[in-house]
Amino acid sequence: MPRGNPMTGYCIKMSEEQWSEVDRNRTLMCGVTRGQSVTRADYIRDAINEYNRYMDKVIRPRVETVVEEIDEPIGFYYDNGTDVRW
Repeated sequence: MPRGNPMTGYCIKMSEEQWSEVDRNRTLMCGVTRGQSVTRADYIRDAINEYNRYMDKVIRPRVETVVEEIDEPIGFYYDNGTDVRW
């Protein structure tokens, strides 16, 4: 991260089971290719970055396609309980 861009701190509250899963997954990265395990902060930061890339690459195009295919709602007004269409 370039100097001069301060990071914002967040508190992540998860159950003990979820933290155990994070620890288990991050320690799996330790071994042949990496001498030390990844810190929790780095693991979560990498997971968030990958999720954002996945959203931009896969989910966002699908949502934009669906939004384009949705027809605009037909405008109408109620006049004394009667549906008045234009």
